[in-house]
Amino acid sequence: MAKRPTTALFIVTSRFVARADFGPGPEQTRLGFWQAAAPQESGLRAAVGTALDLGPSCARDVWLLTDQVWMQRVYFAAPVMAGLSGEQLERAIGFEVESFSGIAGLQSSLGVHRLGVVQGSEAFWVTQIEDEQAVAAVACVAAAGGRLRGIVHPGGLPVPLVSPDKAGPFSRVEVWGRATVCVEKIDGQPAQVRVVNVNPSQPQWRESVESWLARLTAADTEWLPGGDSHDLAVRHALREAPPLDGEALCEFLKLWAGELSRLEPRVPVITPPLRPAPIRRLAAVSAILLAFVLLGGALHGWLSSRDLDEAKGRLTGLGSAQQQSTQLAAQIGTLKKQLAQLESVPAVAAERTDEIRRQQERWPALLSAIAQATRDGVVLDSLTGDSGGAVHVEGVCLRPTAADELAARMSAVLAAKGWTVSAAEKWAANAESEETASPLWQYRIIASPQGAAFAPAAHQTGGRKP
Repeated sequence: MAKRPTTALFIVTSRFVARADFGPGPEQTRLGFWQAAAPQESGLRAAVGTALDLGPSCARDVWLLTDQVWMQRVYFAAPVMAGLSGEQLERAIGFEVESFSGIAGLQSSLGVHRLGVVQGSEAFWVTQIEDEQAVAAVACVAAAGGRLRGIVHPGGLPVPLVSPDKAGPFSRVEVWGRATVCVEKIDGQPAQVRVVNVNPSQPQWRESVESWLARLTAADTEWLPGGDSHDLAVRHALREAPPLDGEALCEFLKLWAGELSRLEPRVPVITPPLRPAPIRRLAAVSAILLAFVLLGGALHGWLSSRDLDEAKGRLTGLGSAQQQSTQLAAQIGTLKKQLAQLESVPAVAAERTDEIRRQQERWPALLSAIAQATRDGVVLDSLTGDSGGAVHVEGVCLRPTAADELAARMSAVLAAKGWTVSAAEKWAANAESEETASPLWQYRIIASPQGAAFAPAAHQTGGRKP
């Protein structure tokens, strides 16, 4: 009786689908290899189904390699990201890269691999896929009796392809369907990558790849063929790896199997969701986004203060990091209480799906609107909530009208998202001093859930803070 494989690797591209089964033990004994043309039906479910049909019974653990995921290297300010890890880090990055990938952060799964800190910015190697696609792949593998361990982009394997047993530095250029991956590995250092999300036929693609080749320190550079870009490999005398087909593709998957068997793979791995995101996950996401905006607001305030020399002395009194941490803990506590209330009435929640979805979208919409509406000359100081569910947005500005403009921009974005935005309440920042004029104004804007009891604050142009 044939042994059931312990591990299987599926690779899915726009041109082909392949499957390699490996037996028990760390030596990655090959039990079978199959390859077929990509199915005409789009989506991962059809491609994974094709891979399952290629061989016998499904392995216990399955890894999916596909170039249909979005991939890029991104940078963030190191102090902002230092306190985040795990799911918090993934959700914060997903929210930030949404405008680049075109994939909604709240409806996606990410793989994140840290590449190190350079000049105050931390680099991350990121992959992203829509939850709908990932859940479909999970369900397809589970129906065959296996478990989908992770989803990985096939580009960026941190070992050489031409001579995998050769020690020493190496580099490689890989041309895939949606991205070109440039990887460099130097002894004793993590692999570094550059991802070019431009079609190889465009001039920008050649400029990016050639600038990366010009700065390489590795002696040998491999070339994984693709598209109409072969002339670049010839011009730079790159060592061409065998095309990914037949035995060469099988060896490629075996190298990947060795990398993915490591305790901590050196590539971003997407751990697919087992089911669509539940209410508790969305509530947790709201708390994470709130933390990210508060930290970002503190950083923005610090950067703006460099340009406001005249106001520098007065801005030093703005809330400390400990105060912000306390506010964040209070907000998370409130969200946990709301989550407990939602979980105590599952029947009611099931009957009011539309209302729950609208409530879930309010916090991300509010935080996004505040981030988009803030302009130069306006500093966000704090976000606090009250017992009625309203959010108090407070800070300082250089002109009284700047607060009015901020309130108007917030109202324009939030009107359709279930929030009512009050007029800006303003008062002189140093009203208790003997000065007759002040270059700084404090403001308060109240955003309330539509339908909640709310009395707009009186519009002020001076005097003491209420």
